[in-house]
Amino acid sequence: MTDPETVARMSRPGAIKTYLLFHLNPYSPKAKYIYVARNPKDTYVPFYYHTKMIQVYEFTDGTFDEFFNIFINGENDFGDDFDHLLSWYKHRNDPNVLFIIYEDMKIDSFLGKNFLNGKTEDTEEDPYIPEGIQHINQYMKTNNIKPPEEVNFVQKAVVGDWKNNFTPEQSKILKEKIQEKTKGRDISNLWPDLHEDMKDTVI
Repeated sequence: MTDPETVARMSRPGAIKTYLLFHLNPYSPKAKYIYVARNPKDTYVPFYYHTKMIQVYEFTDGTFDEFFNIFINGENDFGDDFDHLLSWYKHRNDPNVLFIIYEDMKIDSFLGKNFLNGKTEDTEEDPYIPEGIQHINQYMKTNNIKPPEEVNFVQKAVVGDWKNNFTPEQSKILKEKIQEKTKGRDISNLWPDLHEDMKDTVI
């Protein structure tokens, strides 16, 4: 949602946040890439609430079940979540790539609580509005869309929260999708309880 001018103006060294697959990111051997991987089941839940909250998606009335079908078919933003994970997993041992696990970050509080909450002690507001944000603002204005009063891009961020939202059938479907997409790879070892079921029986 930013643009080249934003990157040109940013202080160095600086961080750029992206959701793109590995091959879609500009690559430089001088840059360092940090990829944060999260349990796919826990990825789905905040993704649903994020999509439901942002009115530009026109999904404010969408249900958890409806979005599940979108997610499982890879029809959400940035494509199939597992293709995304696999694209970076191939490069996990590259010298300038740090492949880390979200759940491990939750345990390690090295940066302190302010950084864990997505904030720093001292921040100076930048009056420059990136081009991507300008387009979204104009779209909302043109279509008479009222922005949400409160925007929470990060949900509860609780490890294992998927168990409070999934039905046993959805858990089974996603489990099968994970096994299919990661067959022959050791990705399941990243999350020991990845294939943990909610119940012994499926409704």
